[in-house]
Amino acid sequence: MQNMFTVNVTSNYSIFEAHENNRNIKDNRKFKALLKSMKSLGFLPFLPIWCKSQSNGKLSIQIGHHRFEAARMLKIPVCYMVYDTNFPIFAEDESTNGWSLKDYIDCQVRDGNTVSLQIKKYHEETGIGLRQVVNILGGEIAGGGNKTARLKRGEFKIDPKAWERAEKVRMIIEAGKKIDAYVATHPSFIAALTRILFVDDFCPDTFVLKLQSRQKLFKPQLDKVEYGNMIENIYNHGTAIEYRTPLTFLANKVMAKRKKYFGKYSSKPVASRNP
Repeated sequence: MQNMFTVNVTSNYSIFEAHENNRNIKDNRKFKALLKSMKSLGFLPFLPIWCKSQSNGKLSIQIGHHRFEAARMLKIPVCYMVYDTNFPIFAEDESTNGWSLKDYIDCQVRDGNTVSLQIKKYHEETGIGLRQVVNILGGEIAGGGNKTARLKRGEFKIDPKAWERAEKVRMIIEAGKKIDAYVATHPSFIAALTRILFVDDFCPDTFVLKLQSRQKLFKPQLDKVEYGNMIENIYNHGTAIEYRTPLTFLANKVMAKRKKYFGKYSSKPVASRNP
């Protein structure tokens, strides 16, 4: 009798069949990454696909059909385990906990990754959420492109210009915490602030000075659009209409330009509207 815990290896793909409830194979970014990984490393035996015996002699793939398809396409041997149990295939997601972003960062910090250590310290010192911190230090707006995939692969780097911008965020947050910590660390406020920091005409020091004298204007808003308007109102408070800076308009213009030319919000500098 076959040991249910034995990992088998075969190049005979015809002995397998897909479970009727398996998801369709998606030729997306994740599947292409899987192909690249398996081409380099092969089919890792400690991650076999799980199969159940069928009356027709076939092995029904319960979990691992993406890995099976990748192995078939690459023409490499499949590692599999036969385990005849009534465990439903969707229960894997319900009964296991995937790694959170914090888990990845903590693991990398333990391994001596200094970049992840900087991310963790900035997160703890400012109170900004980890995902937003990664985006900011990756040169993005806080609510913009996703940099976490590069971090998980250990390829994340902090751009000097992004760090300089992050320090301006820190300064404003520290001033804001003295008025209302909830507002100062709210994700929508951080998202609005990081958009406006890409506007060359915006002076963080001026904003902090205005904030200290106009504290009543620093209060909770509905979303990042309203937080952007709040920042603009504080910044322009007491300034003659003809000298006010349309921060939200300029931020939208900068973001549109970055998206058009770079395909995402990057840390590449954008020229000021002034000559």
